[in-house]
Amino acid sequence: QFGACFFLVVVGLLMFFICFGGCVGALRENLLLLRIYMWFVLCLFFLQAIAGAMGFLLRQPMVDAITATLNASIEVYRDSKEKQDAIDWTQETFSCCGVKGADDWDYNIYFKCVESEGIYQAPETCGVPPSCCISTQIARWKGGVEGVVNLQCGYRTRDKHLVLDKNLSLNDGILTVGNVSDINKMGCAQAIMEWINNHLGVLCGILIGLSVLELLAAFMSMNLIGRVNEIIKQYKTTISFPIQEPLSQGASSALVLSRTESDILNSDDMMFLEELDNISRQMPPPQPSNR
Repeated sequence: QFGACFFLVVVGLLMFFICFGGCVGALRENLLLLRIYMWFVLCLFFLQAIAGAMGFLLRQPMVDAITATLNASIEVYRDSKEKQDAIDWTQETFSCCGVKGADDWDYNIYFKCVESEGIYQAPETCGVPPSCCISTQIARWKGGVEGVVNLQCGYRTRDKHLVLDKNLSLNDGILTVGNVSDINKMGCAQAIMEWINNHLGVLCGILIGLSVLELLAAFMSMNLIGRVNEIIKQYKTTISFPIQEPLSQGASSALVLSRTESDILNSDDMMFLEELDNISRQMPPPQPSNR
């Protein structure tokens, strides 16, 4: 199963090769590379436009997709380091806990509340990860030692039957137990949607700016393709290389170019013609016919 990192690497490599091909195509006036670059940019523009329209018109399906993704990540929180880092980043960035609330952590076997008496309960039972804790509580550890993160601030915070003291003895050790007031109450689905609504203007501005740049790049590629095609057409219709017959014995053949023809030839073409002219000058003169 490939993760998000692999996807980003593939997309980055694709963007690099397409952009590099566009630069080479513009430098060497290669029509194939220019067309690939132009169509890629246009497809990217249309995909962005479709995604923006769907995100604006289909908000509820987007919320459902976010909810399903977060629920699936919560279930494998301790089993997948990648999903764990993603959930922790989301909860810390948006100051949220769970999908709709802290009780969503019952979907994870390690944090699920166990009501049966007489069964050993792990410290994380009926709790939440430390990323759910309010930022002021994360660094609180037995008096607030600076630089030490309190990874136990979410322990047993959802246990409604537990009388929370300052310290709780578990397994012959002292465990600091968090309080329900120490964790964020808002679910991450709601927090993400509120962040999007609050920054909708900025997101639209970024999307419009990228779209303008993409259209400009596509227009410049199309314009360059048209100019190259025009030069090729003019080259095919006006360029010819007549070889003059020698006027006298020992005269060499010479290539004739008009002013208009030489203007549209690049340096490589001129060097080729000069070499061809030198070769023709070194050729022996044609022998006169005996007839």
